[in-house]
Amino acid sequence: MKFTKYVVVLLLPLLFSDCQTFRPRARRVTAEVVLEGWIDCFAPTLAEGKTWCEASAILAQNGQLYLANDKDMPAPQSAVFRFNGLPTDQDAWRRAQPVYSEQSLLRSAHKFEEFAASPDQKWVFLTTAFDRIKPGSAEFNGYNMLFAWPTGQENSPQLLGTNGNSGVSLTLRSQLQKALGNPAYFKVEGLAATNDRLWFGVREQGDTYEKFNYRITILSAPYHAESVSGTGPIPNQKQLMLGPVTFMRDFNVADVDTTLSKPLAISSIEFDPKRHCFWILTSYEQGDKLGAYLWVITEKAMLDKGDLQLVRNANGKPIQFTHKAEDMTFTDTNTLLVIHDDDRVRTRIGTQERQPNQAAYSVVHINE
Repeated sequence: MKFTKYVVVLLLPLLFSDCQTFRPRARRVTAEVVLEGWIDCFAPTLAEGKTWCEASAILAQNGQLYLANDKDMPAPQSAVFRFNGLPTDQDAWRRAQPVYSEQSLLRSAHKFEEFAASPDQKWVFLTTAFDRIKPGSAEFNGYNMLFAWPTGQENSPQLLGTNGNSGVSLTLRSQLQKALGNPAYFKVEGLAATNDRLWFGVREQGDTYEKFNYRITILSAPYHAESVSGTGPIPNQKQLMLGPVTFMRDFNVADVDTTLSKPLAISSIEFDPKRHCFWILTSYEQGDKLGAYLWVITEKAMLDKGDLQLVRNANGKPIQFTHKAEDMTFTDTNTLLVIHDDDRVRTRIGTQERQPNQAAYSVVHINE
C-alpha cells in the first residue's frame, strides 16, 4: 500500500555553503526533494476510517524507522511504532510492516510531538506536547512526559524532569512554563539534542488552547548521564539528568518574505552535527490549506542572536511543502526525511489522495 512518486527536483540554495560559517563560497550548497510518498501506519480497515494516522514524530536509526502518532491508537496498536526499513531503501520499504510498542509507560503518554537523538547516537528522546494539565488531578499527566532511552533500549524508557517517582514530567513542565513567562497555555512541538543540551521548540502560547499566538520560541536545558548501580533488567545503566530550562530565542519571520503564507509557527527543530547547525520547520494551517517551509541557522548564530535563513530554490523562491511538515530526521549525513501530519485533511501526492491510515513523507537530499 505504500505509494511513492518521484517529484520535480527542487534546488535549495543555502545562503552559506557550510553551516559553520557565514562566508559564502563560489560553490553553493543545494538540496533537492528526491522522493515523496505515503506511510501506512495501520490497516486501512481499522475503525472504518474513524481513526487517522497523524504521525508527528520520526527518527531513523540503525536501519529502523520510528514513528509516533499525535493521537491515541486503538488497541492492540499503539501510538509509538517502528518499521524495519527506510523509505530511502525502496526494496526493504516495500516489505516493511509496522511493529507497535507494547511498553506500558509509552502507552500511558498522549500527544507525542517529536523524536530526537544525541549527536553520538547513544541516546533517544521523545516528547509530548505539554499542552494541558489539570491541577489536583492526574487526568492529563500523559500529556506531560519527556522520555529518554539508550539506543536500542526503547522497552526501558526513562522519564525525565519528574518530581521523584511521580510518573510525570511535572518539574520540567513547570520550568518550561516559567521560562516562557508563566503563560496559562503553551504547546511544545520541537525537540533537538546537542552534545549536552536539549532544545525545545514552542509553537503556541497564550491564555487557552483556543486563544493563543503562534510562535517560533526556543528554550533549552542542559543534560548529562549519571551511572546508576543496580541488578534490574539493565544493570549499571546510565540515568539522564536535566538541568534548569532557560529561554533562548523568539524568532519573528513575518517580514522575511512577503510571499510566505502566515501565520507561521515552529513544528520541528533538528540538530545537524556534521554542519553544526539547526534545521527548523515552520508550518501554517488555514482550514484545509496546509503547508510548511524549511529554515536553517548555525549553532553559533542561535547563541549569538542571529537570524533564521529561509531555504530557497535556484530561482530565489521559498521552498514550500504542500503538507503540514511535523518532524524530520537524518537518514544519512546528507539526507533529511520529513514526516507530515496533515490532521484529517485529504492531501495529495500527484494523483494519489491520502487515506485515513496514511501519512505523507518527503525525502530531501542535501548536496555537497
